[in-house]
Amino acid sequence: MERLIGLGQLIKERGMGDEVQTMSPICFIVVLISCAAAYKQTFIATGTLQCRGKPAAGQQVQMKITDRLMKGKVASTVSAGNKGQFKIKGSEDSKERKSAYLWIEHQCDPKNRAIKEGI
Repeated sequence: MERLIGLGQLIKERGMGDEVQTMSPICFIVVLISCAAAYKQTFIATGTLQCRGKPAAGQQVQMKITDRLMKGKVASTVSAGNKGQFKIKGSEDSKERKSAYLWIEHQCDPKNRAIKEGI
């Protein structure tokens, strides 16, 4: 007939107390390290900038990464090419979920000189 015993009693019965006690701190440290690790989040956006139906070449595009508590932190900056096309990529290591948006300052509309577009 089998009986249920606790881990401590099993260790005492099998004479393995010293081995398990020396391994416990190592296992504990490994668990802490794996819990503290962050993961990388990457955002990519491509597009074409136009002003009144024509390519807006040379305009600056910024990718900003943010979370619930902070305003956007610039992750990357590019300039639109001759045909207004751009590709931008930004990454950040974090323990929590982030979001990103594009910030474009332009001279196309004097009343509205910046565009904020979520990704």
